[in-house]
Amino acid sequence: MIHPDAQGFSAISFDYVVVGGGIGGLTLAARLSENPNVNVGPEINIPGYFGRTIGNPDVDWMFQTVPQRGLHNRTIFQARGKILGGSSAMNFMSFSRCSTRDEYNALETLGNPGWNWDNLLPYFKKSENLTVPPSAMADKYQIRPDPEFHGTNGPVHATYPIWYSDLHDPFMEALGVLDVPPNLDPQNGHNVGRYVASAAIDPKSVTRSYPVSAYFEPNKDRPNLHILTGAHVTKVLTSPQSGTVVATAVQFRHENELFLAKAQREIILCAGSYQTPQLLELSGIGNPQILQKISIETVVDLPGVGENLQDHPYVPVIREVTSETQTYETLADPGVLEEQAALYHTKKEGMFSSVHTGFAMARTKLKQSLASMVDTQSGTALSKQLALQRQWLDDPNYAQLELINLPAWLPTGDPGEMISPDPGAHYHSVIPVLPHPLSRGTVHITSADPFAHPAIDPNYLSNPGKSSRRGPEMMVHAVKFSQKVMITGGLKESHVKFAQPGPDVTSHDDLKAWVTKYGTATWHPLGTASMLPRADGGVVDSNLIVYGTKNLRVVDASILPLHMSCHPQSTIYALAEKAADIIRGAYHQ
Repeated sequence: MIHPDAQGFSAISFDYVVVGGGIGGLTLAARLSENPNVNVGPEINIPGYFGRTIGNPDVDWMFQTVPQRGLHNRTIFQARGKILGGSSAMNFMSFSRCSTRDEYNALETLGNPGWNWDNLLPYFKKSENLTVPPSAMADKYQIRPDPEFHGTNGPVHATYPIWYSDLHDPFMEALGVLDVPPNLDPQNGHNVGRYVASAAIDPKSVTRSYPVSAYFEPNKDRPNLHILTGAHVTKVLTSPQSGTVVATAVQFRHENELFLAKAQREIILCAGSYQTPQLLELSGIGNPQILQKISIETVVDLPGVGENLQDHPYVPVIREVTSETQTYETLADPGVLEEQAALYHTKKEGMFSSVHTGFAMARTKLKQSLASMVDTQSGTALSKQLALQRQWLDDPNYAQLELINLPAWLPTGDPGEMISPDPGAHYHSVIPVLPHPLSRGTVHITSADPFAHPAIDPNYLSNPGKSSRRGPEMMVHAVKFSQKVMITGGLKESHVKFAQPGPDVTSHDDLKAWVTKYGTATWHPLGTASMLPRADGGVVDSNLIVYGTKNLRVVDASILPLHMSCHPQSTIYALAEKAADIIRGAYHQ
């Protein structure tokens, strides 16, 4: 239940206190409260409205990075959900898994027993409720999900698009011409190829399926599930015990008053890849050199906190298409807008019923090996990760880039310097994303003020070590391949001109400069509380317990030590489901 007041919430004796109301937090809270003997304390719905809540300070933390040297010293906006449901309440609903099973097996390779594809698959299935489209639609769009790899009784709905734009079929055809094969089920552990992706949408209501609808609403009347919204956690309170540290409570501010929420068993941080390390550092858990600068006493010396930050970078590639081509610009016509709104509200069909349709996990044919761009930095803790990435870049079973088909102008540029589309024109964007970024960044506090945003430095397009000057090269190749797709096969018929980059941007050096000027982020941050051996910069062990503590765990994307070729939300659901079993197993529930 949503608790009515902070004072009453603070007075409850909790078994578990869960910090964060996103995928990790609500999934975990719902599962832990299945045992009635424990107490647990942790314009969105319409699919076609995706993106409208981004930048709204009521629901978005609206973080900014520090200036990015790999992106022309620009600061990059970072959308993060400040609402029950977290960032899953404002993401674009893609529901996908990694390119190959070995990406999940890499978790075990890097030092985490029991974290592999075979072990995680039951949790993917447990969280998922997949609805397969009618056979005629499945045949037309080459959709054949294998029941062995999917769940049909989980709380999170996954469905396939109802509406497909005029550009979908030609986009898929163009990819085929360029040797990107069809993939009938990209979630079976092998997602290289072109495919129609599922999305977290309820097929009956045709609305977003996310932790609030999936895990909270069905369980909100449990007497042992207590949720307090509008509370800002400021630190975790700890006490020393027999050479380790015990987490006893969280301190939080609610309506300008400080309160405590005490835990008899555990405190579990699910605050996300930026705010989980922030909370750890505010609580004295982190690198002493960072903590000393802001007069925070070190409780646990753990230098890996806030390190190893990774995110998927992208840059929009846009072309103008003929005015007869149906794109989202069509909705600028009041009559079309009214027609599509009525179609959605009366029949749950039309442009507002779906999100992106065409995806590809692709490989490009290059004169030189992309793996040659990777400096594995032998002898460093990072070398184990980079060695895997180097292997993946030259292995045909792994994708080098992701392409997303968007029948619209994708906003390009920084606030105050946005490039405007021509009024009345129709546009087609292909979004190339680097699934295995080499960049490693950081997120750290710069103040003891818990309300001050942390310093976020993803280090976009800045490769580590000797390959640092070649950071933008992979993205330049991705842009060239995207442009090639956009004028291949049937897509050529709708082509008017390239808009971004424009026709004057042609040389490799010009494209490199354009990438650094307009490159940005997908907002898939992870790695800042990595599940790794402590000697390799780890923050949590394979049971998700923070090193140096007895009962403080982390359950969110920050524990994933190496980025994956997927949009991360379905992986975080599986992670949280597995975490719930780990925690219950610790108490023999």
